[in-house]
Amino acid sequence: MSAACARPRPAPHTARSTAPVRAAIALARRTAAAPQVVLLAAVLAALLGIAGRAGAQADGYAADRPRLKPAQGREAPVAAAACPRFSPPPPTPAARREQARQVAALGQEAAIIGNTRAAREQLQRAADLDPADGEVAYQLARMLDESGSAEQAVREYCRYLSLAPPDPDTADVRARIAELTPARRVAPGDAAGEAFAAGVQAYDSGRVAAAESALSAALALRPRWAEAYYDRGVVRRALGERLDAARDFRHYLELTPAAQDSAEVLAWIDSLVPPPRFDARGTFRRGLLFPGLGQLHTDRPALAAAAMVATGAALGVAFQVREDVRRRIVNTEGIPIVYRDTLRTRPNLGPGLAAAVAITGLAAYEAYTYATRAWRARESVAPARGANSRSAAGPLVLPTPSGVAVGVRVTLGGGEP
Repeated sequence: MSAACARPRPAPHTARSTAPVRAAIALARRTAAAPQVVLLAAVLAALLGIAGRAGAQADGYAADRPRLKPAQGREAPVAAAACPRFSPPPPTPAARREQARQVAALGQEAAIIGNTRAAREQLQRAADLDPADGEVAYQLARMLDESGSAEQAVREYCRYLSLAPPDPDTADVRARIAELTPARRVAPGDAAGEAFAAGVQAYDSGRVAAAESALSAALALRPRWAEAYYDRGVVRRALGERLDAARDFRHYLELTPAAQDSAEVLAWIDSLVPPPRFDARGTFRRGLLFPGLGQLHTDRPALAAAAMVATGAALGVAFQVREDVRRRIVNTEGIPIVYRDTLRTRPNLGPGLAAAVAITGLAAYEAYTYATRAWRARESVAPARGANSRSAAGPLVLPTPSGVAVGVRVTLGGGEP
């Protein structure tokens, strides 16, 4: 079996974009097709691969989601048993082997066009026709793995290992079995472990909301479970719950200060709840200077436009002119003459100016409270960096709602500054 067939399962977006290409190449190799057919299959696979990559980009984070962490340490589930022992299958007649190859080729064609169900059925039929074909067993395991059928995938991976000759590439398959197995086996009566395993399985099968509920249930039973916080942060990040996801990542870092992926998790926190580029007092001053300027400073142009329009309308009412025309008749030498006097007033000047000032003040206060909430949200998710540092003293710069505070950091015995 080729090295390409023994590679571990790629990330979801890679599998979706490259599976048609791999299936087309395998189909051409099996059928020994003419060069024109091979070229047509390659063009079709390339088009489908481009479509798959475009779909993955449209899916955003959901298509590029990281794997969840398995439970570790004292919280870890019971390790799953090794692969069962398979009896060597009897030799398959040549006619059945050829029929199995043809059926497997049909399964690969179904995979090219994205018909996962038909591909699974055809590959399962090919495995039934020729139980001794290790390549068919591996292809079926990969198809089951990518469709979320973990238990069936593990069985087929194990069957492939029983058929494959000794090869260093089989270590990748064993590693994939280890990834699929721990999340499915928990100690009897371990409600938290069962909830954790259910959350991981739901996430792997694409049911992200169910995964969030299950991981929350696990944390309700074990509130200091670092891996559960990490996994729920990943799930909430996929759901778009940015603040809650960042808080879960902070809990994970606080519980595992020496985590090897701490730099990556910190980068996730910064991307989910980035430090605001504005301070509360400066935002308030800008809001008082001109209506809506505070909202513009906090990157909310729609609210800024609304504040400007409302203030402009109030000023329009304030300076609205009302004309009163009065007639008076003057009798000069017995001849009556009619005069028209026009009186121009601004009756709404006071209320209009008061409304404009009030709108400006309210808009400035709203911008101030928004900036304050943004800084508080950032402070609620920003973990303490260098908490285990043993340096005696050093400069300290901390963000605050009104800007930054500069002081001196003093650390004794590796404690918190």
